[in-house]
Amino acid sequence: MLKRFGMLWIAHGSRDPKWVAGLDDAWEAVRSGWDGPAFLSFLELVDGRLIQDGINALEEAGVTDLIIVPMFVSSGSTHTEEIAWALGIIPTTYHETDMERLNVHSNVHWVGPMDEDEKIISIIRERAQAITIDPANEILLMIGHGSEVLPFENAWRRQLHRFGQRLRDEIGFSSYEFATIMPLTVRQKVESLNQSAPERTVVAIPIFISPGYYTAKKIPGLLEGLNCRYTGDTLLPDLRVAEWAISKANERRAKEEALT
Repeated sequence: MLKRFGMLWIAHGSRDPKWVAGLDDAWEAVRSGWDGPAFLSFLELVDGRLIQDGINALEEAGVTDLIIVPMFVSSGSTHTEEIAWALGIIPTTYHETDMERLNVHSNVHWVGPMDEDEKIISIIRERAQAITIDPANEILLMIGHGSEVLPFENAWRRQLHRFGQRLRDEIGFSSYEFATIMPLTVRQKVESLNQSAPERTVVAIPIFISPGYYTAKKIPGLLEGLNCRYTGDTLLPDLRVAEWAISKANERRAKEEALT
């Protein structure tokens, strides 16, 4: 049987139209680099564009094989596990989920989240370079979403640690630390750094996909009154996010086509 590949992007979703618009803009760039049907879906909060909507649209277009690109920063996101379970990619989940199995007739091929892809790291590096003034007298702080489920929390910690270590060495920061929203450690971490090294400014970089509540309100509120520089710039609108998605999807399709 001749295979027809479709690409399904899966992002978290938000009630903030600006957050969704950031994904939509990147999506236009993705579609130009993908040959075949494609759909941008959301885990929740975006009516008419949920994961099942995307599956239905692609299968109605004749797709036999779905390339799944989860638009999440880290494998430490519990959402990536529950989506993989709902798609039938893994048999069980470590943590409880209220998701239900999705109705899928196509073959499903999982790409995996961003993690430490070089295109993503290059964006973060530029975000740090844009905000630093005197890196030798600054402390880099990586801020991620994090997780309160231990194996996923550890995955986030490893990823943020490696990001920080690389940027410290490449840009020349005096040191680096990381903090998360879950568990909430942002303000506590900066207060501790201000106390232990009052002569050094903390430079905070959010590792989030698109601007939204966390980057525009939650984190700035937590940093208020502290010796910390923060701009809130996220991975999007940088189109290297789209390049990452296209590259991974095309690589996976080529692998599957080679097996036929």
